[in-house]
Amino acid sequence: MRLVDDKGRLFGKINVIDLFVIVVILSFASVLYFGYKITAKAPHREAKIAENVPVEVQVTFIDVIPELASIMKVGDDDADSSGKTSYRLLKIFEVAPYQMNITAGDKIVAADNPARKQVRAKIELSCNRESDGLYYKGQLIKIGRPLNVSSKTYVASAIITGLKEE
Repeated sequence: MRLVDDKGRLFGKINVIDLFVIVVILSFASVLYFGYKITAKAPHREAKIAENVPVEVQVTFIDVIPELASIMKVGDDDADSSGKTSYRLLKIFEVAPYQMNITAGDKIVAADNPARKQVRAKIELSCNRESDGLYYKGQLIKIGRPLNVSSKTYVASAIITGLKEE
């Protein structure tokens, strides 16, 4: 039995060109369907007024240059677009050399970096309460998460080590 007969039919049943057209149409339909599923927008959520909540957060500012550590002081703050204070430095607990992990062979060793500092501090943030947690400028506030803050004179990165909602 031949694969294609004298009339151009595959296995003597369907024309090769017709089969090709059917495959192209089915492929195009599947591309349209899955393309729509991928690019379809999420359903519109109702706009809600965010509840503003003051939160005291203990942080460790990490990998801080010594010049920045020397200008950080209690009372540093930043205001949002409406003029309300969104960040305030309440207390500095400790300024210490930055501890980094160094891989030595198959061991990981903690070592101080004398060119960098880490600053343990307590700050107050004006957060928005949403259904899945507290947010500060779009950043989820949870212990262990990174946090970027800015005052009128600096920008710094920190790790959240504790929090207390007021």
